[in-house]
Amino acid sequence: MVLLNTSGETKQELQDDLESFLHVLTWVVVRYSRSNLSGNERAAYLKMVFDKAKPVEGGIRGGEKKRELLKNGDEWTPSEWLTNSPLEHSPLNGLLNELAKTLGVRYRPAHSDARLQRIDSLLEEATGETQVVLLESAPYQYRLHQQRISNHDWMIKTMQAAVDGVGWPDNDKAIPLDLGHSALALGPAARMDVKRYTEQDQQRKSSKSLKSGPSSASLKRQAESSEVGGRVKRKKSQLKS
Repeated sequence: MVLLNTSGETKQELQDDLESFLHVLTWVVVRYSRSNLSGNERAAYLKMVFDKAKPVEGGIRGGEKKRELLKNGDEWTPSEWLTNSPLEHSPLNGLLNELAKTLGVRYRPAHSDARLQRIDSLLEEATGETQVVLLESAPYQYRLHQQRISNHDWMIKTMQAAVDGVGWPDNDKAIPLDLGHSALALGPAARMDVKRYTEQDQQRKSSKSLKSGPSSASLKRQAESSEVGGRVKRKKSQLKS
């Protein structure tokens, strides 16, 4: 079941989990990676793709922009967001767009078996440029992408290839980035999102700074010390009596 095309209760399937991974990865990467996007631009993108919703019969429904980008196979990430950034030459942008292009097959119209059989027949004799054209044709790509999302192996291999790729900077650690507190151009709703994102960052930072409680080993030593102390007191009391 394609979740962005349905409403109400649905059965979660493997393809839904794969797509959810893409959404989480994209949100985290755009939010925290060093890029040339301003705080306002990051907030606007996150709002447009992940938070935008509209009233429908029986409630509120979101996901329209996500569905549109995935279906059309357009650039999934913000335009030129990594240009002139430390991650410009990394596989990161290509990875996100490759995942989105493949998972977007869930929202594209199916091709008939007759067309696919025709492509297969032509490929048996095709060579050179003709073969390339057939392999890049919509029917062939549709079937290829459907096969890929039938299990999780494709995503794991794609992720591993990106991690092993060249171009990653030495210092690519994620950092907290201001989403633009003075983003008046975003409007009231978007400013509320900026506030929410900032509060989430502060909560995460606060939770990490809290002192950890005593370890199990420390608690054990305290218990043993207390027990020994108790025996000593009882022994002294017996001697006095």
